[in-house]
Amino acid sequence: MAREKASALGQIKAIDDDIYRSAVRTLKYVLFKNHPYRFQSAGRSPVIKGLSRKQVVDYYRTYYAPNNMILIIAGSVDKDAVRQKAARLFGQLKGREAPEIKVLADRKRAHARIITRKTEKEQSLILLGYPGAALYSHDKYVLEVLCSVLSGVNGRLSRSVREEKGLAYALDAVSSTGIEPGMIMFYIATTKDKLATAKDTLLGEIDLLKKKGISGEELRAAKNELIGAHLMGLQKIQDAAVRAGIDELYGLGHDNLLKYEERIKRISADCVERAARKYLNDNSYVLLTVRGLQ
Repeated sequence: MAREKASALGQIKAIDDDIYRSAVRTLKYVLFKNHPYRFQSAGRSPVIKGLSRKQVVDYYRTYYAPNNMILIIAGSVDKDAVRQKAARLFGQLKGREAPEIKVLADRKRAHARIITRKTEKEQSLILLGYPGAALYSHDKYVLEVLCSVLSGVNGRLSRSVREEKGLAYALDAVSSTGIEPGMIMFYIATTKDKLATAKDTLLGEIDLLKKKGISGEELRAAKNELIGAHLMGLQKIQDAAVRAGIDELYGLGHDNLLKYEERIKRISADCVERAARKYLNDNSYVLLTVRGLQ
């Protein structure tokens, strides 16, 4: 317990010291009003310090149950031999069914939240977050295309914020999903004197996309980038196995990853424009500015 607590506290300290990860933690805590997504998975130091061995054992006995497990086996294997061995190792596993986890739906935000923080780091950050889609929604694929249109290699933000105006060290747009609706996040790393211009440019590009939509060429480029990244991510068998196992656990099916390319290809420019108006709502976002020393 002492060793694992020290390791967990070290992870939390690393987040505290990282300007980006600590900023994301703040953004999520404000964006999700009462949903567990507002908490960082690494936990909080006072809670880690107070954990008892009994709490850990009770958690294990509650949730590490047969109906709550997926066994993933991937590679060039003898299927029959593997099945027999798995049956010997896990066939007699006993335990009560893991309880269903019920989560309160997050409350809708009635207005935008704008937060400013100071840091002793040299870098400054802009983080913009919106409530996103759940992994069971087709919108999750549309939002991936939307984010790629804005922040891909040839995306709008990459051109306007970084290349044309020189406002950013780095930037990105990410749609994260889960069993419950997740988050769409825009990120710009810049300097203190460029914060205002970078923020206005970011919000301006989002507003333009909602009003004018995207071109056919932008759509093709975004799709090709996403499909290429997806295929690259499947080159290592362990990565593909983990993806397949998680999809099976969440009820999407172990072969769900094989359907990604076709689903991305079916997305139209109109789908992206509708998703932008639906999710990038001016009343729902949280804008976090972290002002550095330079």
